[in-house]
Amino acid sequence: MKRYLLLAAVVLLAIAVGAYFLLRKNPEATYRTAKVERGVIVASVSATGNLSAVITVQVGTQVSGTIQTPADYSQLGSLLIAQLFLGLALPFAAILFAKVTRFKSA
Repeated sequence: MKRYLLLAAVVLLAIAVGAYFLLRKNPEATYRTAKVERGVIVASVSATGNLSAVITVQVGTQVSGTIQTPADYSQLGSLLIAQLFLGLALPFAAILFAKVTRFKSA
C-alpha cells in the first residue's frame, strides 16, 4: 500500500511540476514609445584616441588529433518522437493506474 502511495505521490508531483511550467504566464514585454520630433542638437560627444580591449581572451583548442567517429544526428528525430510520446503517455498512464487500482484521493 505504501508503494502505491509513494508512486502516486511521485506521479502527482511530476504532473504538478509539468502543469506549472506549461500554464505559467510569462510577463509581457513593456515598451516605452515617444513621438519623433525635429529639433536642435543640444549635446554632442567627441573623442580621440585608440580603442583597446578591456579583457583579452586567448582562443584556441585544448584537444588535438583527428576525429575518429563523426557525430551522428540521424537518430535525433526518432529520439524526439519518443520523448514526445513519453511526455504525452505518462500522464494518461497515471490516470489509468489510479482508475485500475481504485486509488481514492482524500
